[in-house]
Amino acid sequence: MSLSTNIKQAIKEAILEIIAEVMSEYIKGQPQRKGKNIDPDLISTRQAYKLRGRSRVTHLINLGLLKQINTGTNATSVKYISKKKLISLDKVNI
Repeated sequence: MSLSTNIKQAIKEAILEIIAEVMSEYIKGQPQRKGKNIDPDLISTRQAYKLRGRSRVTHLINLGLLKQINTGTNATSVKYISKKKLISLDKVNI
């Protein structure tokens, strides 16, 4: 009996090792979340619209006072704006 329990235990440990190896390979293969290493000062344009209004933000962008930073090469990728710059431009009358 002890031989069969030892074999069962060895098989169980081997299966657990294989599962752990497969899971680590799976996690390595997962794409990184976009925007993970982005400066905490940056907010998305959508958040900027909520803070200061869409017309104000687009006007500041069109004047070149605010710059959008793209995170990717796709046209629909998230564009970020500096929150500090946006708030500092509140004092400017345009």
